[in-house]
Amino acid sequence: TMIQKIGKHRIKHGDIMDGIDDLMQGDKADFIYTDPPWGQGTLKYFQTLNKKQTGKEPRDVSWSGFMDLFFSILTNYAKDGIVIEMGTRWRDDIISHSEKSGFVHGGVLTSLYGSKKKPLPLDLHLLSKSGSLEVNPIMQRELLKRWGFNVVDFIFDEFCPVSGVILDPMCGMGYTAKATIKRGLTFYGNEINSKRLNQTVEKLHADSNK
Repeated sequence: TMIQKIGKHRIKHGDIMDGIDDLMQGDKADFIYTDPPWGQGTLKYFQTLNKKQTGKEPRDVSWSGFMDLFFSILTNYAKDGIVIEMGTRWRDDIISHSEKSGFVHGGVLTSLYGSKKKPLPLDLHLLSKSGSLEVNPIMQRELLKRWGFNVVDFIFDEFCPVSGVILDPMCGMGYTAKATIKRGLTFYGNEINSKRLNQTVEKLHADSNK
């Protein structure tokens, strides 16, 4: 496990199942946007891929165990607002874990991903501790026109605070980092996949070298 400091940003190459205490160092996030693994198959895939890249033996991670840990991280490190990207088949899981963890679930926005010829639905869950994040019909209409980074950018325009730390505990290729940099905020991220993490790191280096 390695923590990098890149300008004011902080990044960790690590397995989320080890937690992110070392990444956060006692800080809390002013906003969280994240796209966690979608189901048991994706969890297994990333563990197997990590073995190929690092030699570390894959963990046998259950979906229920992952969800419990994921929501404990959100509870511990969110000051208030959170947006979670997730496939539609796991909608009930996210809603039930949100409520069990004491979050106010402000509804689900639907976006699209995949090929524009064969688009698939994508859920965006709005969670908060205060009830501050809530779906409205105008947002829903607008999101159906957007793809990829433009979805993240739109959500940041609607919900992200104007200052502070943005956390993505499974930061992938860096869409959350890109939206954070665009607004001059501070990004903290964790990612198990080294190739995906490198794309986030490149974005952060480009920002720190401005």
